[in-house]
Amino acid sequence: MDPQAQVVRAAPGRYAGTLPCADCSGIATELQLWPSGACLLQSTYVGKPVEANRFVEWGRWSHDAPGRVVVELGAGDRTLYFAPQPGGSLIKYDLAGTTLLDPATNSLQPADGTFAPGGVLPLRGTFYYPKPRVAHFRECHSGRDLLVRLDPEAAGIEGDFRDQGADPGQGMVAEVKGTLQVTPLEDTDGAVLLLTIKEVDALVPGERCAW
Repeated sequence: MDPQAQVVRAAPGRYAGTLPCADCSGIATELQLWPSGACLLQSTYVGKPVEANRFVEWGRWSHDAPGRVVVELGAGDRTLYFAPQPGGSLIKYDLAGTTLLDPATNSLQPADGTFAPGGVLPLRGTFYYPKPRVAHFRECHSGRDLLVRLDPEAAGIEGDFRDQGADPGQGMVAEVKGTLQVTPLEDTDGAVLLLTIKEVDALVPGERCAW
């Protein structure tokens, strides 16, 4: 690389496109990069039943020394690499992060707004109260903070939380199912996401999330 060349940096935001698929019409891809370093990836296998072929992964993103966007998903389960382009798009590398793939079929373009996946999602994170009577949920793999609303069926989490003796500010790891919605409120990452918890699978005393 020319040391005098300017390294292009990706802007936090939403990126979307359809990537190649070996056994379907394409992988409809939504990638949300937040300023805090949190990220969210949704991959939907086009032409297959949606509910069984839509995958949502949380993680962290950063730039490496050559300027690539490095997306680390889950607990280090897999890593994706992208090359930011002057026009704002991201071109995907191969899995090793060494070879840039064909831009015609492996690009994600900037998209408007903040992305929130549809459907009911399983989530693991820290349930806590930054303020009295205002519950939040911080997703384990990304650290993305979510405002919480409880469906009546999930309201018991508050009593269970107190019974476990959890510190409201530090919170407790919880495994839940719920839906996400973009709100008009804003935090340091932009539009606030509202998590409506529909089901509580478990509170996990003594465990801590990476983020």
